[in-house]
Amino acid sequence: MTCSVARPFYNILENVIRNTAKHNQEKPPLTVFTVRFKTQASASSSSRSSEFDDSQSNLFYEVEIFDDIDKSNPVMDDDVTKREIDLLVLDQNRRLNDSVLDKDYKLRGSGLGLLEMEASAAYLRKLEVNQIEEDEYKITDDDEIHKGKHLKILKAFAKEVGSDGLKRWCLGYRFFLLKPTNFLLVSDVKFDEAYKKKLLLDGIWIRRFDDLITELKAGAVFSHEFVIFDNPSLDFEPTKNNRDDTLLPTRKIVVDKLHDSILKKEEYSFNAVEKWVWEERFNSIKGEFKNVEVIPNSYLARDNPPVGTYRILMLHHGDAWREPANCHHKEALSSNAISRLPGSNGPELPHYCRKVEHDRATKYKLFEAAICKIVVVDERIQRFADEKYVDGNLNRVIFEKTNVRIPSKALPLANRKL
Repeated sequence: MTCSVARPFYNILENVIRNTAKHNQEKPPLTVFTVRFKTQASASSSSRSSEFDDSQSNLFYEVEIFDDIDKSNPVMDDDVTKREIDLLVLDQNRRLNDSVLDKDYKLRGSGLGLLEMEASAAYLRKLEVNQIEEDEYKITDDDEIHKGKHLKILKAFAKEVGSDGLKRWCLGYRFFLLKPTNFLLVSDVKFDEAYKKKLLLDGIWIRRFDDLITELKAGAVFSHEFVIFDNPSLDFEPTKNNRDDTLLPTRKIVVDKLHDSILKKEEYSFNAVEKWVWEERFNSIKGEFKNVEVIPNSYLARDNPPVGTYRILMLHHGDAWREPANCHHKEALSSNAISRLPGSNGPELPHYCRKVEHDRATKYKLFEAAICKIVVVDERIQRFADEKYVDGNLNRVIFEKTNVRIPSKALPLANRKL
């Protein structure tokens, strides 16, 4: 799970756990939380709450999070006996339907945990956060996951838990997580439907060019890593009037022909497709360089890199910045940061660099990251940039070594009149 997905997902999980602890003072010593993912196959049951149509099941995982605290006790409500769980679900969903702002146009004073959960669930759907206020996503008092053609963003529901004789009704929440969206292939090649579904499970979407234009005009957003056109003669002009710079991925590749690893289903391999895509990407951004070298210490960088080779020096953080090195890019990383590198399975730099040497796709990802320039516009970071690092250099100097630029004090970011 990538950081961009993990953070909002854990926001939801944290709020569920905290609310269970806060509102169940007499709960058993051990509480069990279940996180259940439903794919297309498991979502085909007869349960109404699991019904996807074909297009939605191809796009989303249905996620349920629930505890095991029994809420089936009878309670009185307006002189009518009801189950506690039914009143609790109704109350939670009414809170989810409440406006973000109160009548004075200030942030509402209650249900902020639910609001954070709903905003996180919207992010996991690639929805704008303001859409949680739209009527089409309002929750109705039924067990359907749709409202019209739209899947609800977040909904509380009653979950039946336990085996026969020990069944309990517990509070759960349901939301939807986008399936991987790696590559958008724009091609008029005809793929059979079974093969297209297999590609879709790996995050590879196929669109005919005319169909893509139609979807762009309707405002569809394609949040893939790459868009790949397999015909250089295609007329891209129609997309210019449809905000394609924001609706389509920023990484665009145009090729004469798709690679056999995707054209021929008997040769299909996601790893082979990914390798091909990143080779095409490297060829489009490499400039004067023909190869990428990733090394784990300054000793290996004592000599100049071979001609045409872009050298990336990765070091453990600490005093690494003091060491001279012949490299194009230097990066000092904590053990945690090393573990988060693409293709990493641990905090050991030498092992990672040896592995990367035989993995061109990962090397090209690192190359793209190394040449990317970042500007951080934040008054707190601006203040921190002009403080000294342990070696006496300004933090700004270290930022610049990693292609991170912080505006100088000549542009005072803390000035509200800026």
